[in-house]
Order: sequence, then structure tokens, then C-alpha cells
Amino acid sequence: MNSVAAIATLMGLSFGAVYPLCLWCNKKSVIARFYHYQLLLAAVSGLIGISLLWYFKIGLQLRLSGLVWLAALSATTAFYWGRDRIHIMVIAIPSIFGLIVFYQVTEIIIFPALTVFLIQISGSVLLGLTLLLTMNIGKAPDNAKVIQAVWYILRTVLALLVIRLVWIAYSVIWGPISQMPEVFSLQEFLITVQGYIPGFAILFGILIPLLSIGLVFLQVQRNSYRLALKLLYPTLVSVLIAEILFKYYLFQYGIVL
Repeated sequence: MNSVAAIATLMGLSFGAVYPLCLWCNKKSVIARFYHYQLLLAAVSGLIGISLLWYFKIGLQLRLSGLVWLAALSATTAFYWGRDRIHIMVIAIPSIFGLIVFYQVTEIIIFPALTVFLIQISGSVLLGLTLLLTMNIGKAPDNAKVIQAVWYILRTVLALLVIRLVWIAYSVIWGPISQMPEVFSLQEFLITVQGYIPGFAILFGILIPLLSIGLVFLQVQRNSYRLALKLLYPTLVSVLIAEILFKYYLFQYGIVL
């Protein structure tokens, strides 16, 4: 199986399905034009994932289900494009169907499907909320609703990073990996040459973002939004690169991080 195509499929489908749900964190500061482009971003991500289903020659019924989800997301985006007010519940409805499609694709591409599905969702939510946080702070918040959304997203991102860190610690201590014909513990694997990159991903995808978000939290407390934004740009890139690396080692060695 082509690992690059599999990574793009999982990340495209999961982000396309999850990102509209992340917009719930922003519902206190609804700006219609802001939502238009976020929905378009989710639709483009979903399109990439759905297109690659033809590459893997996945069953026609599942491919058609993916197209139905993509059509619903695109229709919702088009419907609200020229409107000043949107309904957050309506734009989230296609995501439910998208998550079902994503899980069915995960079952075909990788095992264990449920664990991969949950970890992939958490990674996409983390990436989506970091992106939303960057955009909100980039607007130089000057009203109570936007500031409220910033605080809510900050706390949620911190919680997600801690959860991922706990999962990774659990995996390192108790998680075996298979390298036929031998089975290694993840601790043994991380000190090998092959294990250097996932260790790098843990550092730059979890530990450094955790520190960065903590510093952003302090800067927002001090109303230093410009400095907070400077911290968030590299954090967003770091999280994205780490998610790609995590998926690469998922397909190469079966490590679910």
C-alpha cells in the first residue's frame, strides 16, 4: 500500500469531517464570512480524501457514500456563502455522515480501525482548533465574544494536548509493535535509528505545542495578542508535520500515536 496516499486519505477525510464540528467552539463569535472560508477548507480537504478512494479501488458503495457526504458539505457551503447569518447546527450535520464514511474507510485501510479512528479524530480536532485559535487571535480580538471564543479554544487545545500526551506515555510503556519476525516494545523501538523520527514527532507535535499553548495562554491573559500570534504560527505548522509523521509510522510499523 502506498503510505503517502494512505496518509493523505485518512488526513483529508478526517479533517474534512471534523473541522466543521470544531466551529462549535467559535459559535459565540459568529462572523459569516469567516465561516464561509472555513467550510470551503473542509470541503477541499474532504475532496482530497474522497478522490483517493478511487486510487485504492475501495468499494463503489463506499465511494458513492463519500460523494454524498462531499455533496452535502459543498451544498451547505454554497447555501450559506452569500448570507450574513448561519446556523451552526446545520453546517455540522454533514460532518456526522462524514465521520461514518471516514470510519468505514479506516476499517479497510488500517488495523486496529477503532483505535486509529479515535486517535486520528483527536489529531484532526487538535489541528482544527489550533487553526481556529490562530485565526481568532489574528483578528486582534477587540470584543467580548471573540475573546470568549479564544479562551474556550485555548482551554480545549490544552486539554487535547494533555490527553494525547497521556496516550503516548501509555503506548511507550505498554505498547508493543510488530516488526516481523520479532516483536519489540515501543521503548526499545524509540532508541533505534527507525525510532528517531516518532520521538521527534512527539517532541514537536505534543511537548513543544504544549509549552507554546501554555505561553499563548499567558500572553492572552496579558492582552499581548500580537506575541501570542507569533507563537501560534510555528505551533500550527509543528502540529501538522507531527500528525503526518505519526501517520507515516502508523503504516510503516503499526504504531498508533
